[in-house]
Amino acid sequence: MNAAGNAAEWLVLMVLSGIQFSQMVDFMVMMRSHAADREFGITPTQPAFSFRSTRWRPSLSGFSSALVIDRFDRRTAVLALYACSR
Repeated sequence: MNAAGNAAEWLVLMVLSGIQFSQMVDFMVMMRSHAADREFGITPTQPAFSFRSTRWRPSLSGFSSALVIDRFDRRTAVLALYACSR
């Protein structure tokens, strides 16, 4: 492998790592602790709207992008969809 190939592979790995990291952070933000619920007086039904919206948004974007995603290069499509989702 030449240096350009290694740099391109490194860039793809960094982009995929960034996507995975942001997914983990998003999941950790949505997790609630029972201590914080008691401290702030949060009932179990109050955060339901935000929790549902974080589950419907990827579902709708994945379904709608599946209709047109095959027309484009996969790398370009992944980067464009990730940029639009943030």
